[in-house]
Amino acid sequence: MAPEQSFDNLVADALSHPITGWDFSYVAGRYVSEDPPWVYENCVLPYVETASKMLDVDTGGGEVLLRLNKQARQWPAYCYAIEAYEPNMTVATKALASLGVHVAQYWPNQPLPFESANQTNGFDLIINQHGTLNAQEYARITKKGGYFITQQVGSEMNGALNRALGAPLGEYADLSLNKATQQLESAGYKIIAAQEVKPDIKFTDIGAIVWYLESVPWQIVGFTVEKYATQLQTLHKQILANGPFQSQGHAFYIEAELIK
Repeated sequence: MAPEQSFDNLVADALSHPITGWDFSYVAGRYVSEDPPWVYENCVLPYVETASKMLDVDTGGGEVLLRLNKQARQWPAYCYAIEAYEPNMTVATKALASLGVHVAQYWPNQPLPFESANQTNGFDLIINQHGTLNAQEYARITKKGGYFITQQVGSEMNGALNRALGAPLGEYADLSLNKATQQLESAGYKIIAAQEVKPDIKFTDIGAIVWYLESVPWQIVGFTVEKYATQLQTLHKQILANGPFQSQGHAFYIEAELIK
């Protein structure tokens, strides 16, 4: 539930609840998006149950692996997770310790901390929900015949929010299903399945918007409440007068097999 509906109270409360891992429960019912036609974890689960060595990219607080582990009839003998955001490392390491998951930090645009795959070494499954898309690097550490499964946020995600605040497009302004499939195919993958959706999204109050922008810093790079104070105040008044701020999502899903 949102705090008292004054601008100062909503913003202060949002800033006092920093995101932990990848948990959006703070804005439940205040950031509302239609579900995509696929359920990521249901799609991934059959691959998990037959994998021997699996990697979860940008694991956040380990939330996806924890849910998959509860559902899986069989768990990979070797399971790894990587994370680039330093505060999440402690969260993920603690959360995944009981599963025997090896958690490692990595840095975007740098080689992943794993050896190149060969006949006896390499991942046979890499999963990636909203993580960095580095097709060449994933292909390097995957066995031939291994799988890469990803759900990504596309470039049009909440573009209406950027426009409303007079902000430039986000950090991933050129990410789409078409571009991602081209990258994967160039790296040696065959696309098995792919879908793309642009669902409606609504924010019910300015606190939910501030929390989202603080938690997803690539949406508006360099966002601070002080920098966008005037625009946020205007948007707050519009929400009070006209109801929730309407935006649009952008997500896509890909299953791919390494064939070369």
